[in-house]
Amino acid sequence: MKKKSAKRKLESEMPVGKVTRVDDFLPPPEVLFATDDRVKITIEIEGSTLDFFKEQADKTGNKYQRLMRQVLKQYAKKYSA
Repeated sequence: MKKKSAKRKLESEMPVGKVTRVDDFLPPPEVLFATDDRVKITIEIEGSTLDFFKEQADKTGNKYQRLMRQVLKQYAKKYSA
């Protein structure tokens, strides 16, 4: 009887239905986690600019500060020598 329960357990761990292999699309860990040192700053911006980033963040399900960091990072990357 133990063999049947062990066999059933193995069968229940097997996938059910058609299985499709998906290519590994995740970037390496060093890209996933920010390695740059972050520095806290205080900045004054126009209310309309803040509203824009908050609206965009809500639309995409992100945080507005993260969105602002990404915009600044991409801008600096594009225009740095």
